[in-house]
This record gives sequence, C-alpha cells and structure tokens, in this order.
Amino acid sequence: MTFRILLCLLLAIGTRAAADTPGFLGPSIFAAEGGQVFARISYRNPDDRGKFEAYGTVYRLKDDGTDEALWHFSGISTYHAIEVFLCVDMTHMVIVAPRVGGRELKREDSGIAFYDRGKLLKRYSPSELVIEPERVIRSTGSYLWLARNTWSESDRPSGMELGFWPARSFWLRTVDGVLYEFDSYTGDILKREPNRVAGSD
Repeated sequence: MTFRILLCLLLAIGTRAAADTPGFLGPSIFAAEGGQVFARISYRNPDDRGKFEAYGTVYRLKDDGTDEALWHFSGISTYHAIEVFLCVDMTHMVIVAPRVGGRELKREDSGIAFYDRGKLLKRYSPSELVIEPERVIRSTGSYLWLARNTWSESDRPSGMELGFWPARSFWLRTVDGVLYEFDSYTGDILKREPNRVAGSD
C-alpha cells in the first residue's frame, strides 16, 4: 500500500514537471487589431539549457488577399511560449513572456520587450515591474508574473488585462496589481498606478 502511494506521488510530480518544461513549441499567428497586419512565429529547437529561440515575420494583408512580408525578427530566447502584440502602424511590436523559466525573479529574465521593425528598443525583466515578488505564481520550473482576466469594466483600458489602448499606449498589469502604461514606440514607462491586489475593487 505504501509503495502504491509513493508511486502515485512520483508519477504526479513527474507529470507536473514535464508539463512545466515543454519539449516542443508549435508555430503561432498573432494579428493586430483589424487583422490587416499579422505575425507568423516559430521556435527553433531548445539549446542545452532548454531555451527556445523564437523568430518570425510580420506581414501585411493586401487588398487582393495576398500577403506582403514587411520585416523579420529573431533571436528571442525563451523557455515558454510568448505572446506577440502588433501595433496598427505596421512597424512596432511588443513581445510578452507571461511564463518565465525558473522559480525566482532574476534581472536577466525577459518579461516584456519593445521592437521597431524587429530591432529591440527596450526590455524589462519581471523583477523590474513586480513590486511584491511573493505574489508571483510559481510552479515546478517557472513562474507567472502577469495578472490575467482580472480587470473590471471600470478599469483602463476597457476591460483588457494587457494590450494596446489607444493605438500607441501599451497597458499591462502585474500579478501584484501594478498597472503600467508604456509608450510602444520607445518602450518608456509613461505611468505606473499604485499597486493593488489583482482582481480587487
């Protein structure tokens, strides 16, 4: 009986660890508001540290239904899938890593990065944005640092938890409730609202 319990525990731990360290990340498509601009992103096989390299191309959908490649990006190192946000100006892009490898916040971790035609403008680590690191949601080999699905209708911007609003401003709320407004053309922080527990009124 004791052996069976021990075996179940080991299997549960192993399954959780395997789910936390993906062996494959598939391609994805991300579109800007309106759908006229979109990015195709893929991941190269992980290196000896388990990190993938994300790369892709941004396209414009032409009036005749064909695609026109605008610019390329590459060299984005990540342990987990990233999210791509494209500005409607067709030149600026924001990449967010909601899940970061490791259990502790480190300065070298990349949480959000701003690009102009694939050239890096500015990057922030979750350790620079999260004020209360004890609120980070940790799992076996990674952590989540963003607030998700927590904004009410009275919040800016219009019930979104992260994204563009209006076209140039990019908003983000951390897991400890800090609300940031960034200038997506430069990556500069324009505003930081006092932190509050995510999801509270």
